[in-house]
Amino acid sequence: TMANIRRIDLGAPPSSVVPVYQDVYAAGAVGRAAMSVGEGIRDLGRSLAHVNQRKQTLAGDATEANFIEGKAQLEAQIKEYQAKNPTDYDGLRKLVDDGQAKLLANVADFAKRQGLAPERFEAMRARANAQLIGMTSDVNAKIEEAQVKEADNQLKNSASLLYNSGKDAEADALIDRMQTVTPSQKEGIKRAKRQEGLEVRVRAEINSAQTVEEVALARWALKAKDANGMYLHSPELPLNTRESLILAADVREIALIAANQKAMAKEAERLAKESVKLAN
Repeated sequence: TMANIRRIDLGAPPSSVVPVYQDVYAAGAVGRAAMSVGEGIRDLGRSLAHVNQRKQTLAGDATEANFIEGKAQLEAQIKEYQAKNPTDYDGLRKLVDDGQAKLLANVADFAKRQGLAPERFEAMRARANAQLIGMTSDVNAKIEEAQVKEADNQLKNSASLLYNSGKDAEADALIDRMQTVTPSQKEGIKRAKRQEGLEVRVRAEINSAQTVEEVALARWALKAKDANGMYLHSPELPLNTRESLILAADVREIALIAANQKAMAKEAERLAKESVKLAN
């Protein structure tokens, strides 16, 4: 039976089969060698790809850092320019535009030197552009805010001149046009400016008075009170302002009296000379 046949009984394989065995074995060896070379090439490819990826990551990080640093420098320049030239809006816009163009050119140059792949750089540049658009919006918003404030200051200054001339209604209309203050703040400005205008007018009246009577009349108006002890004229005037104006009236009165005495003395001297001439 088959079970009882030993390998030795079969004898050696026929000579015609031997080369086939050897060929199969050799082919296997070549295949195994080729496979291991393939593995090696694949491993090498993988490690090269890994090295390249690492290089790209480092180049990307370095380029990103270069952009952040450049952007910080530009922001500092913008701040400094705004502080030195607060109303030169065109100059500021030009600084922002030129600065951003130069920054992007510098970053592109840096990326090239780092060997950053073009597609990676494009992705980074898109992010950088978005940040720069944000920067431009911030600057434009600040410019608009500054222009509105500037316009408000001009309205306030023009209103002051009108209040000083006693044109309160026209001045109030200018204050109402201000944009950076609330309605209640506008009312506060009107009150304060009306008082300032009144003080300016009364002081001018006192200082330009030519007679002691005119000064006395101005002082009476400042001191006059009703039966309840309330001031009759311009009750809205702050007390310290009123006292300061009364003092100004006293000073003007003394000056007029002194001037009158001097004039009288001169006149007396002239008359004395005339009488001496006549006597001679």
